[in-house]
Amino acid sequence: MEGQRLIKTHLPYSLLPQEDILKKNVKIFYIMRNPKDVAVSYYHFVRMMTISNYSGSFDNFLEDFMSDKVPYGPIWKHYQEMWDHKDEQNILILFYEDLQKDIRGSIRKIAGFLNRNLTEREISEIADHCSFDNMSQNPNVNYQHWDALGIRKSSEAKFMRKGQVGDWKNYFNSAMNHSMDIWIENNFRDISVSFAYENLK
Repeated sequence: MEGQRLIKTHLPYSLLPQEDILKKNVKIFYIMRNPKDVAVSYYHFVRMMTISNYSGSFDNFLEDFMSDKVPYGPIWKHYQEMWDHKDEQNILILFYEDLQKDIRGSIRKIAGFLNRNLTEREISEIADHCSFDNMSQNPNVNYQHWDALGIRKSSEAKFMRKGQVGDWKNYFNSAMNHSMDIWIENNFRDISVSFAYENLK
């Protein structure tokens, strides 16, 4: 295919086509989210999917999550692989929490990365279009078609559930939080200082 296109993937850097990335100057836009909120979101995802049919408690899931027993894991390796390339010109890493805190600033950063000039009106329109409330109502991105296909359990959370920063506080007790703090310190040494665990709006 000729021309530009966009490919969305959850694959880690090591499984991307390295030769194409180098030769074709492919631009990679990578989003990281704090591991505590990722664990909560992932828990609801596997409960929602009929193919995984997960029915365990959050306590059990968190233990598996930190033991690298979930698909696409270990998350720390996934993050670290991209973080090792963060200074390359064709890679932009943004944090999910920054998108929530300053969506307009994040849009400007993305536009600059893509060599696009946007007016303030365009930035506002994109920010509105990409808000969680609008996206959760948009059938093009909210995966509501999964219901008709039997992919999602109707008794569980929707694909776009909350999107909030700090929702982990509704699931973690003090012991779980302490264990994960140690796990984060051991596995995210280079990145952990950049994580935000509360909505600072």
